[in-house]
Amino acid sequence: MAKKMLIFIVAALAAALMCSCSFIQSAMDEAGLDQDLRDKIDTAWSEVAKDGIKTVADEVWREYGLGRSIEWPSKGNGALLPKLRDGKTEFALSDEGGTYGAVCISGVSESALAEYKAQLIKRGFTETLAACSVGELYSCDGLITGFAYPEDKLIICYGDSVEEIDNAYAAAAQKLAGEDNYSEEK
Repeated sequence: MAKKMLIFIVAALAAALMCSCSFIQSAMDEAGLDQDLRDKIDTAWSEVAKDGIKTVADEVWREYGLGRSIEWPSKGNGALLPKLRDGKTEFALSDEGGTYGAVCISGVSESALAEYKAQLIKRGFTETLAACSVGELYSCDGLITGFAYPEDKLIICYGDSVEEIDNAYAAAAQKLAGEDNYSEEK
């Protein structure tokens, strides 16, 4: 019964937020706001409110098991990365302090991956060239993120150095092969 009530509340909140968008538009029309200010308000709504709704939905899904779980590192550098909201998370690994680790995801579409990389770039990450065991590297303020594609899966590695990325990838490859030498993020 509590799950049904929670689903109803989340659905009502989403409907209210969708309706409030047109209400806000008409209120801005009546107030006679200039187009530049209207564009800024629309941008703020699009960038902040939509992510807030997704975060609430993710939390509800994880808490009550109402949909697919989005497992993601909850501490350290992995928690600083945006969540990839596509595919199925196979596992998330990290070292004891959460400094470096990896997330393995299956079934990620190319468009979702491209959108994820664009989101990283929007947050200040830039594509980086370095000798590493993963194919693509992005870095921002000392945090490095790498992408590897073994066995039709996506492995997102993160760390403070190329050596940590290599270690995270090696641990993820061992986990895929059935060996465990790493602490699994819960």
